[in-house]
Amino acid sequence: GIDPKIFKPLDKEKIKRELGLNKKVVGYVGNLKYVKRADKFSEIFENIALKQEVEFLVVGDGELRENVEKECRQKSLKVKFVGRVPNDEVPYYMNAMDVMILPSRNEGFGAVIIEAQACGVPVVGSSNGGIPEAIGDGGMAVEEGEDFEKRFADAVVELLKNPINSSYLRERALGFSWENIVKKEVKVYEEVVK
Repeated sequence: GIDPKIFKPLDKEKIKRELGLNKKVVGYVGNLKYVKRADKFSEIFENIALKQEVEFLVVGDGELRENVEKECRQKSLKVKFVGRVPNDEVPYYMNAMDVMILPSRNEGFGAVIIEAQACGVPVVGSSNGGIPEAIGDGGMAVEEGEDFEKRFADAVVELLKNPINSSYLRERALGFSWENIVKKEVKVYEEVVK
């Protein structure tokens, strides 16, 4: 679930200015680990940058951060790494994004997806675990397989060119507010007890 009072739309252009970003922004929020496919970020970013002028924002830390930063520098990609931030600051960074990515090799439901959508940000994710269910029609899920990184980048570019209405994304995410989740759970318990 999400707390809609924390994860909400903020002034995107103001935040971009404060962060020194002035183009479309593709972002990531999470751990920089192999399971999250962080080892392929520079490849995904490079494929996106070949098709659209963008900047990248990476929020999070992990054992692959040093390598990811180095690879991105070597490819002259404009990536802003902000490291790990407190949970209540995550919406600030999410609101700077035009598309958030979650290319994980394995993932549960992916609450970060719903959090991004609550901020009005569409998501491109892999087809693994609960990612497609969390994305729903609020972004795109990319099937595993050959040329994954290129196809993933193409999906991001597609969403940048044809954005999903942010009010719609917010409305969709509100279905996953803690209040609504609890109501659904109570209903399940009531049906079991009957």
